[in-house]
Amino acid sequence: MRTVQGIVTAAKMNKTVTVSVFRRKMHPKYGKTYRVTKKYHAHDEKSEYQVGDEVIIAECRPLSKLKRWRVVGKVSEKKEMKLPDVVSQEDIQEEIKEQRKQEKEEDEQTDEQVEEEPEIVEPSDQPPVNNS
Repeated sequence: MRTVQGIVTAAKMNKTVTVSVFRRKMHPKYGKTYRVTKKYHAHDEKSEYQVGDEVIIAECRPLSKLKRWRVVGKVSEKKEMKLPDVVSQEDIQEEIKEQRKQEKEEDEQTDEQVEEEPEIVEPSDQPPVNNS
């Protein structure tokens, strides 16, 4: 009996969870390793597993059209699934305004530095000295 470990990605069906199993695979020509994801429908009799739980599933006889796996146990509690932060258009516009203000302040500071002209030293009446 084959067993694999994965993360529950969906638990909306009755007595069934969808488990994503990640494995690393090496490219045959270039040798780079990359991650491959495979989703399995697994039987969860008591509907006790939630999205994000890390579980072990085992192969079994066909239970339905798609279910050929049974949840054996839980490895750990929910793993945080990080979703990208939703940023509103107003927040983006405020950030752009702040960046522009900072750029203007920096430009003004550099302009003030440029306005301070160095003292001009007038040449003396004596010819330059050559040390050669």
